[in-house]
This record gives sequence, C-alpha cells and structure tokens, in this order.
Amino acid sequence: MTACAFLATGCVSIPYPHRAYHHSYVSGRVVDRATKEPIEHITVQIANAKMVTKQDGVFEFVPAAKQHFVFNLPLLPFDFWFCGDQLHLYDWDKARNERGSRYRGMSIEVDSCPYPFLGAERREGNLQKFERLGYIELRKQK
Repeated sequence: MTACAFLATGCVSIPYPHRAYHHSYVSGRVVDRATKEPIEHITVQIANAKMVTKQDGVFEFVPAAKQHFVFNLPLLPFDFWFCGDQLHLYDWDKARNERGSRYRGMSIEVDSCPYPFLGAERREGNLQKFERLGYIELRKQK
C-alpha cells in the first residue's frame, strides 16, 4: 500500500512536526486605471490565502503560522530554495460581470517564500518580508 502511494504521488511523506508561514506581509490598494478610484470586490490571492477588497480597494495579507505534521518530499526535480511568489487579482464580481464591465485579472511577482521549502530559516523569513505594493491599477476588459 505504501509503495502504491509512493508511486502514485511521486513523493515521500516524512513525519516532521513544524509550523510554516505560507506567505509574507503583502498589502496594496486596487484602483481603476482610468479614474484612479478604488475598486471593491476584487479577489486577491497569494499562496493559499484569499480575500476580497472592500470599498476602499485595500487588501492586506499578514503572515500566520500553520502547523504541519508531515513534510512531503517530492522525488521529481523540485527547487526547494526558490523564493518568490505570485499575487493574483481577479474580478469575479457578479454585478460587474452582468453589466459587462469586468476588470482584467493580473499577477504580480512578490517577495514571499511559498511553502514547501526545506530551510527553517526561510519559513521564518516570511515574517521579515514586507511588500507594500501601493496602488495597483486594473484596466476594464473590452
């Protein structure tokens, strides 16, 4: 049974209790590119955290520790030391979609170390990273 799981997933699970910070501190304000007005109801996602902007267009991700009890070690080539993540912005607002005035999605490279990676100092390193993106301008779809 273990061999089947091993072959099917391409990784080995190692008992390794630890806590990890899946993303660093990232904040910004989403605005309309033409009017510079804040945009509400934009979905913003980094790692496995997601939020929706409020009326002022502001979002803020604060690192939070998550407890893990195993570490899944991939057998295929995988860069454990990669540090950099993508912040994704999507417009899934139903009312805007029905009016045909949706905003284009975008992704931004941010200074955050995604989980998994091996070095404990890298996991804790997300606590020292602050990415203040300022105004992020979204353009309406045509």
